[in-house]
Amino acid sequence: MKNPLISEMADLSHSPLLAIDQLGRQLGPSLIIAPHPDDEALGCGGIISYLRSQHVPVTIVFMTSGGASHPNSLSFPAPQLAKLREQEAITSCQILGVNEEDVLFYRYPDGELSDLDDQKITEISQQLAELIDTRNIKTIFYPWRRDIHPDHIMTSSIAFSAIQHCHGDIQIVEYPVWLWNIAQQKDWPSEDEVSVFRLDVKPVLNLKRDAICAHRSQTTNLIVLWFCRLRLFALRTITLRTRLLRTFTLWLTLSTLFVLVTAWLTWCFRCSSTFRTHRQVHAVTLNIYC
Repeated sequence: MKNPLISEMADLSHSPLLAIDQLGRQLGPSLIIAPHPDDEALGCGGIISYLRSQHVPVTIVFMTSGGASHPNSLSFPAPQLAKLREQEAITSCQILGVNEEDVLFYRYPDGELSDLDDQKITEISQQLAELIDTRNIKTIFYPWRRDIHPDHIMTSSIAFSAIQHCHGDIQIVEYPVWLWNIAQQKDWPSEDEVSVFRLDVKPVLNLKRDAICAHRSQTTNLIVLWFCRLRLFALRTITLRTRLLRTFTLWLTLSTLFVLVTAWLTWCFRCSSTFRTHRQVHAVTLNIYC
């Protein structure tokens, strides 16, 4: 269904489908540039899987290690989380058929790519350009230029700059991640801005899902934020207090009932004893008068 925000933009629903069996020949050795671990699977999981099944070399570069995804986590501070996400990324890439030696981590600060100065951006661009030339890359994939997230936008800008330093002809493919969910109309591609195409990923959908799910820190409750832990502790405390209060109330009710029943039985016993004594006295009195 066409996004209701789209008016004078590229009609994605009628964009041409790529020929799956021709991907290897058309794209050649490819480089996937991902701002964070999981962007490679979300944005390019299907095409990576197709290329690797056709024995096309694929290199994946992660600009950051995603250590800032859970800033309030006590169990996974940023350095530890970054290591975890790198391992998840390697697993994800292996699911898609990419060898570990073809997965590279540049480890620039997560969430701060847009704060890098011009000199650092130039260094990163040259670093990518050397990689492209060394690996004889023919097609480069990087995030859509207006993909909302600052790290995605800066990754796109750096990648485009890197291509300007390369010696050969490079095909450019921009992939969206955030565009699908929180984009405004101005963020979508216009009809005369780019050539839009689609890729049928149904044959490899399970692989793509498995690759996404390999990022457990992002797709499960593996990491619980400190305030969530506090809330969970509070709920458990309230639950425990409630159970103790219910137990005490039940005990108090049963104790009160026991006391009342005991008092009633005692009263009944005393009344019975008094009645028997009265009958005996009455009988003795009758005997005296008789």
